[in-house]
Amino acid sequence: MKVTYYNRQGDNIVFEKLNDDTIKMSGFEYFRTGYNKDENYIEFIDPAGGPFIAVGMNLNTYFNTKKNMIIKAIENEPGNGTVLKI
Repeated sequence: MKVTYYNRQGDNIVFEKLNDDTIKMSGFEYFRTGYNKDENYIEFIDPAGGPFIAVGMNLNTYFNTKKNMIIKAIENEPGNGTVLKI
């Protein structure tokens, strides 16, 4: 399943469900990344123009579902790029 979010700069941010617990986020070139104090894991990713995505957020509004899709982790995977673990 794929959904597209059109941000305020006109970019198409794509959320693609790869499996039950992994969502690939793509369609952006410039972004900020926030890490925890020890820089062990990513706390948020903020593409230029949005949307701001952080651990603990619920993605159900993007996927138009009532099922909770709480982000547990944000990772960079070889071959997939930015992925959101739910």
